Amino acid sequence: MHLSFRAKISLTIIIVSMAITCVLSMVFYQQSAQTVQENYTQAQMQQLTACAKLFDNTMLDAYSACVYAVNDENLREKIREQDIDEISRILDAYRSKNQNIDSISCYLPSRQTVLKVNTNGLTEFQVTDEITQTLQQLLPENNANKLSPVYARDVTSVTQDNLFFYSRKAIAFGGEELAQITVGVNEREIFFHCLQSESEQSTERFILDGDRILSAADIYSLNTQITWPESGMLVTDVAMPTTDYHIVSIAQQSQVTEPLRTVRNRILLIAVFLNVAFAVLIFFVVRYLMRPMEELRSSMQLVSGGDLKVRAVVYQDDEIGQLSQGFNSMIAQIEGLIEELVTEKMLKKEAEIEALQYQITPHFMYNTLNSIKYEAILQGSQNTADLLEAFIELLQLSASDRGAFITVKQEIHMVQNYVKLQQFRYADCFQVTFDLQLEAEACYVPRLLIQPLVENAILHGIDHRKQNNQIAISVLCDTGALAIKVEDHGEGMTPEEIQKLLDGQRKSKFSGIGVSNIRERLRLYYGKNAELRFYSEKGNGTTAVILLPISYDAEEYTI
Repeated sequence: MHLSFRAKISLTIIIVSMAITCVLSMVFYQQSAQTVQENYTQAQMQQLTACAKLFDNTMLDAYSACVYAVNDENLREKIREQDIDEISRILDAYRSKNQNIDSISCYLPSRQTVLKVNTNGLTEFQVTDEITQTLQQLLPENNANKLSPVYARDVTSVTQDNLFFYSRKAIAFGGEELAQITVGVNEREIFFHCLQSESEQSTERFILDGDRILSAADIYSLNTQITWPESGMLVTDVAMPTTDYHIVSIAQQSQVTEPLRTVRNRILLIAVFLNVAFAVLIFFVVRYLMRPMEELRSSMQLVSGGDLKVRAVVYQDDEIGQLSQGFNSMIAQIEGLIEELVTEKMLKKEAEIEALQYQITPHFMYNTLNSIKYEAILQGSQNTADLLEAFIELLQLSASDRGAFITVKQEIHMVQNYVKLQQFRYADCFQVTFDLQLEAEACYVPRLLIQPLVENAILHGIDHRKQNNQIAISVLCDTGALAIKVEDHGEGMTPEEIQKLLDGQRKSKFSGIGVSNIRERLRLYYGKNAELRFYSEKGNGTTAVILLPISYDAEEYTI
């Protein structure tokens, strides 16, 4: 459907107006809902704090019963005498003082039995491996909160209910373990005593140890990980200061904010009615505001036809006037950029002409050196002629304008010529071996990449006073990368000397291209896909390794 710009503006304003009204209504609704939720959360916080205090007090009573029993001299004496009836009577007395205690038991190592006292009286159990393991788990760890109970199943009970346990050992003065006293508080008693709320049936409450459920209305969820709601629920969490547990309540937001949704719907209906009335007024206002836009549109059409001298008329200093001024400024900048582009092309052409003129000098040098070479051949000095030939090829390849990248085969050939010159210079005090993989010969590498490393090995790596120096150069394709290695068996370098070499403080005397130059070119050409490494120890030689991507296209990495 084709709409005029005027219709689009009118429709946009109407839509925006309706959107703003709806958004404001929603904002007010959200703020009201947030206030209700905050009040609900605050009330829950107060209730949970009271529940947490009640739970802590209950646990402290059980803890006190356990500690008093362990330190009861009369109970210790009866344990030494193995007087089961008196032990049962004393334990029952401690249990009776606190109605929340489900049971209190005494493990007698000498008899390998457990005496358990609850509302049903005394029960004696023979110790099994399961009971032994459970008793050990009930003892507090060294770094645990001593006031925090241990949550576990009562293995001595038929129903094996979940209990909160406090367990301590009764130790004689000589260090002998007389007994282990364990006080247990039933989880169901804790739930009905601390968590259950008849006034809020839609709210679930839990006692948690981390994410593990210790007490809840659903007994099948005990000892499982709680599933935290992602959205649509109100979660209130209160930490218990004494036992390190948490008490949490979870309620649905929709049930808390239900009365507000009716008010929100009424506000939205009123907003729709008001926006329809505004639409008529907006239509006439837009007609008046569109007049300056017609002039700007006409100017744009002329510019699109190629007339960059056109400028839009600015009627007023309002938004449309600023748009016209911006349009005029943009056209002026485009004119300036076009002029700069023309000037840049002219300068580039002049630079190319100047570069062609500079090529005359190298050709003159090549011709002169060739004349000297042939003169050496005529005089029978073949060795001198070979050295001149190697130098000419090295100079030609170094100063060639055939691009920044050459094949590995060409680079190795240049290195061979350089080695031949250096062997003559240093009286053949070193030998160079080449290991060039056939697959790697056609790969393209930056010009003068290997020669500086060989030069560094000759100048700084080997001992020129010896005649058996060795330098090994290898190039191979390995796991998707081109690996270039230059290895000497010279005096080696310390980590500090390697760093100076990488920083460019030791430069080659022949080419003027240092190791830092190689690193910079690798960074510019390949980024993080290439690197230069040095491996060396003082007295054990130096190995330089270059790793870079395999490329069979001379233009692939050209800047």
